Amino acid sequence: MKIALGIILGVVLFISVVFNFALYHQRDAWASSRRSERNGETDLLDKERAVARDRSKSIAHMEKTLEGMRNWTATADGYLSEKKIEKELRARQAELDLLQFEAGGE
Repeated sequence: MKIALGIILGVVLFISVVFNFALYHQRDAWASSRRSERNGETDLLDKERAVARDRSKSIAHMEKTLEGMRNWTATADGYLSEKKIEKELRARQAELDLLQFEAGGE
């Protein structure tokens, strides 16, 4: 009876050791694949951060360009307004000269 219990205990211990050994190696395989997944995710996040930084720089450059265009447009509008006002003043001056000529001619 003691021999049978010893054999059963030995078999159970052997099976336990084999399963633990298998689980240990499976954990190592899983951990290394998980580590590589994390490294891949880290690389992906680094790439996304780089793209986001590039887009931010691009947007900042576009905003500066847009501000320059707005300033140029404001300057051009001011210049055109001055020319338009100057043209209207010349037309009115011509009308006044004509009226003075007609009044002086009579």
